Amino acid sequence: MITVDRILIKEFRGIRDLNVDLGSANFAVCGPNGTGKSGIVDALEFGLTGTISRLVGKGRGALSVKEHGPHVNSRTHPEKAVVTLEVSIPTLGKKATITRNVKSPKAPTITPDDPAIRAVFEHVQRHPE
Repeated sequence: MITVDRILIKEFRGIRDLNVDLGSANFAVCGPNGTGKSGIVDALEFGLTGTISRLVGKGRGALSVKEHGPHVNSRTHPEKAVVTLEVSIPTLGKKATITRNVKSPKAPTITPDDPAIRAVFEHVQRHPE
């Protein structure tokens, strides 16, 4: 299990720039329609898995993360659509950071580059449920 300490979102979905310190606590996202609630949830999923499940798969037609992941003002620059998650991994007693961009979603930057930490992120990517 991991806990998310901080989420940083740049040019992703409807969010231009957001930095939220969660402090490993539970959190809720609330607000009026169109304020970015789903974008935060999408960013969390994308940061952990490299995909956004509600944009891919059967019945989604031509929707894609590469096309619909970047903020509308950065559509032609998917490398600018970046999600960074700072996490704690209690079972390892370690903290780590994973950063993904929409241009290369399957090639995250993980620090520290520790095999045990990488294995945790790979497990989460395979089993996001």
